[in-house]
Parts: sequence; C-alpha cells; structure tokens
Amino acid sequence: MLSRMERDPEGHYARLGLARTASPAAIATAYRRLARRLHPDVPATGNAAAFVALKAAYDVLRDPERRRAYDRRAAADAAPAARAQPASGAQPAAGAHAPGAWPEAAPEPPPGSAAWPADEPDPAPAAGFDRRFLLWIGFLLASAVAATWLMFAIASGPTADLPEPGPATAMSEPPGTFEAPGTFAAQGTVAAQGAASAARLPTARPSGPVDHFLLPGLGAATVWQGDPARGGLRPVARLAPFATVHVLGFAPGRRFAAIRLAGGAIGFVAADRLSAGDRAAARQAFCADRAGPAPTDGEVLAGAGSGPGRFAIVNRGAEPAVVKLRDATGRVVRSVFVAPGGRAVLAQVPDGPWTVDLAVGELWSRACNRFAAGEQAQRFRFPIGSGSILAVPPDLPPRAMPVAIPDRAFAQP
Repeated sequence: MLSRMERDPEGHYARLGLARTASPAAIATAYRRLARRLHPDVPATGNAAAFVALKAAYDVLRDPERRRAYDRRAAADAAPAARAQPASGAQPAAGAHAPGAWPEAAPEPPPGSAAWPADEPDPAPAAGFDRRFLLWIGFLLASAVAATWLMFAIASGPTADLPEPGPATAMSEPPGTFEAPGTFAAQGTVAAQGAASAARLPTARPSGPVDHFLLPGLGAATVWQGDPARGGLRPVARLAPFATVHVLGFAPGRRFAAIRLAGGAIGFVAADRLSAGDRAAARQAFCADRAGPAPTDGEVLAGAGSGPGRFAIVNRGAEPAVVKLRDATGRVVRSVFVAPGGRAVLAQVPDGPWTVDLAVGELWSRACNRFAAGEQAQRFRFPIGSGSILAVPPDLPPRAMPVAIPDRAFAQP
C-alpha cells in the first residue's frame, strides 16, 4: 500500500486536511478556516511558522498548474513503491476509498478502476529477487558508515578558523547523552569541562551549500566539537538565529547535526534547532518572526514629503494589500496598507504622477517591508496622476494591467 508521504511528498494536502481529490472550493475553505486559527495575530492559537507553511501549501494547491505538477511528482515518487508490492490473491472492491485519503488499513482500488488516480501507474507484483531486501541491506550499511564517520569527526574533527573559547564557566547548553550504535555504544553524559558561556563564545562562520537554517526559539545555538583529551564534546562557538548552514549528516537518534564551518572545520549543533530550507526560506522565516503588530486598515506604513496630491484605494479582494506610490526618482512617497474589503484615502501627497507598486499576501512584516507569506508584487505599466482611484485587484484593459516584479524590488524604500 502506498504511504501517506508517497501520495503527498511535502505534506501539502495533509497540512490543509484534504484528500488529493479535493475541489478548488474545498481547498480555499480549508485554508481560510486554518488561517483564522494559525494567524500570528490570534492570541491563543497563532503560530507564525505554521501559518507560513500553511500559506505555502495553499499557494501550490490553489494554482492548477502547480497542483498538477505536484500531483505528477507524487505519482512518480509512488510508482517504485507501488511496483514493489506483492500481488494479492483477492482484488479490493472498486471505490473502497478516495485517492489521497490515505486510510492506513484500507485496500487500494483495483488498477484501471474509476477510483484509481489516472496519473499513477498500475501497481505490479515484484518480479525475481525481492529488491526490498537489497535496499534494506544498503540502508544498514549506509547507516553504519555514517555513524562511524560522525563518531570519528567528534573525536578528531578539525577546528580550523574557530577562536579559542573564553574562560571556563558553567555549560550554557549541555547536549546530554550522545548515543551511537555498535562499538560506539553510549558515550555517557558530556561533561562541562572547559565549557564557556554563550556570551563569550565567538560566532560560527558556516560554509558550503545552504540546506538548513537555525530556528530562532531559544536564541543563539551552541556549536560543539570533539574533545579527544576529555572524551566528549566542548562548546566552541555559537550560531545566530536564522543563520544558514550546510548539514553533513545527523548523529544516531538525530540529536545532533554535523555542519561544515569555515576553513573545513566540522561542528555539531542540536538537530531540533535546525529547519530544512535555503536562504530564501530563512529570510521568509525571519520576516514572519519579526512581523510586528498587524497594520490597521488604511494605515500609512511609510511616507516622505507633502503636497496637494490625493489618491484613493479600494480593496475588493480576499487578501490584504499594500500600495506604494513612487515619485520620478523611485522614492516611496506613500506606502499604505488596505485590508480585504477596506479602503484608504491619501491626502497631502507630493504631487504626481506616481509609479504605483501593488502587493498582496499574508502577514505583513514591518521588519522586512514585505509580506512574509504568499507575496505577489506588481508594478503598474503607466504612471497614475493625482485624484485617481485604484481598485484591488486591478480592473483594467489587458494592455494596462500591471506586470509582476520581484519581491526585493517591491521592498525597496
């Protein structure tokens, strides 16, 4: 039977609590229901990280092309597992469950039936020698090699480009017991010998391709290295929140992650402080964490100068919008937030015409001057003069519709 992950590799459907057959209306309804609960402005249930993940899933599933591509990827990932399943003596009943519902104990519908996803190949019985046995042996060998390498790195990893820690004080973040299999059975609790306070530790300089970043949570994370003389780990540096790193591997039990530092050094950080993602994901998480209080309808977020100009904005859409008026030099003379169904009237604006930038999204971040989730930024093709009324979304002839611009272009002051 295909697992939940094989049908939903990034958990988009699961995050919205939907089956793969969900209609666009069901997707929108599920998103609005969960967004009202997870939005960071909700005192009891708000969760910025969960809201950003929810919005990312919604952005994929609400777009027909992106959703089809995601479903094709899920089918391609599931095909090898489906072909490896042994043939069953009895065929399951047609329509036993809807595709994507993932009932753990329910049988799959028969290949070719209406209930079978059209983009998934029919499962075939495994032929010849069971390849799952070879995969299992390969997994065990790879795990043994990884564990041996990590233990060797702990015992003798290089310490290039890491300044010596300050005077010994109480341990700031003891990693506890480090467990490893085989001959490296339990190493015991790491002693606090030679530990330095977090305030005295230098900042680590990660290197290599980026694939993880440090979650904010408890502030800076301690970077550890092997201490052969004392048989354990010693703190040597700290890693700032949202710092991006290259993870070389995880220790047994996934309590520690080995990361590459400048000059080839290897360090270890608590694995639960890391999140998979590139620099863009780290930036997005930073913007969500530092969003600040939500703007009010019609709030002017930024402005420069005054004059006789007037401008009105009506938001008829389902998402909040931010409109920026730029003068001939590209400087923002007014930036205003307009809630869904809201309106704003700007007066005493430096006289136009203005270049108008528009962005919609979720969770406006005051720290980043942009939406932290699902931002779609546009720039109008033609300047707009004083006395104009702008509708969101724009209601203009095709040749006058705004064009998409990068988020960084919209964020420029």
